[in-house]
Amino acid sequence: GALYYTRNQGAEYDELVSAVFNTRPPMPPLAQRENFRDVLTDALQEECSVETVQTVREKLRDMVQAHKEAKLDEPLEVTKEEVGGILQNCGVSQEKMAAFNVKYECAFGVDSAVPPQNLLPGNQLEYRTPDVVIKVAPDRQDLVEPRTLGGVKYLLIKADDGVELNGIQVNL
Repeated sequence: GALYYTRNQGAEYDELVSAVFNTRPPMPPLAQRENFRDVLTDALQEECSVETVQTVREKLRDMVQAHKEAKLDEPLEVTKEEVGGILQNCGVSQEKMAAFNVKYECAFGVDSAVPPQNLLPGNQLEYRTPDVVIKVAPDRQDLVEPRTLGGVKYLLIKADDGVELNGIQVNL
């Protein structure tokens, strides 16, 4: 066996891993997350809804949590088919599923498996528009709901108690 550690993964690292292990080096977690984001965005296009992204995130988090609770020794990995199953359950069309399969294989390789925690963004959900950023605790995505009112699209935020504006407790 061989162990090689480096912080700088560049051409030299790729060549060394290929030569020693006769395989492509693993993709860094941040690159996996960015690739997954791009795959979903590019493949699903107009079908990339708030509900779909929330569901994918929730199902991946559930997998990670169940694996932790089971205290299994082998690392958890998710396949294209498992993620595809989540998307199909969200009602993604066959056309977009076909695009997802192609783009996923291009990004991660055919028959690849990826740690699902690498596909998840940090500890918070972040909804972003050109003018507003909303950060939500990972287990409270139920507080944000897409709505169309009078033909205008909104993100509705449930806020019963504890609302602050610039650090000042306010009433709604």
